[in-house]
Amino acid sequence: MRNLAIGGAILIVLLGGVLFFVLKPFHPSPGTGICPTTSGNGPPLPGVAYSDQFVNVAPAGAALVVKPHTMLPTTNPGLCIDQGTGDVHLYHKQATRIVLSLTLDPSLHLLWPTDPTAAFDVSPQATYQPATVSADQTTLTVYLLAKDQGQKYPYVATYLDSQGNPFHTEPGIQNH
Repeated sequence: MRNLAIGGAILIVLLGGVLFFVLKPFHPSPGTGICPTTSGNGPPLPGVAYSDQFVNVAPAGAALVVKPHTMLPTTNPGLCIDQGTGDVHLYHKQATRIVLSLTLDPSLHLLWPTDPTAAFDVSPQATYQPATVSADQTTLTVYLLAKDQGQKYPYVATYLDSQGNPFHTEPGIQNH
């Protein structure tokens, strides 16, 4: 009887593990690992400005999945955006302040909310100035401070569909 109880307990643990992996929410892979953990050693620029676009990264025929386009630090010192996760990587050894203008791909017919705090929400430790939204609601400008390495802040970028329904992306801002 004792062996049956032990066998049953082992079976429950194994089934629980299988169910955990089968039923846990799917998260996209960290992309292709394009964003390095460190970047550059020279004196940082005091501030840089970049622009990027949120695009649909879902396969054809699948539900809309909006993420920023990939940006590489080789062409954008101080910044790398991983399209796989949407994570924004900041490199404080390359740039101290980053102004990032994010547009929505016009073919998606999406808008940013008029309230910048509804369009972009992040831990206050990660920003040094509130975000702004353009008058036509197509461009969101985010002001970021590249801080010491090892810090990660989740952020929520919210966009509106053609009926005004909000949708969220929840990547992170990572300081390196």
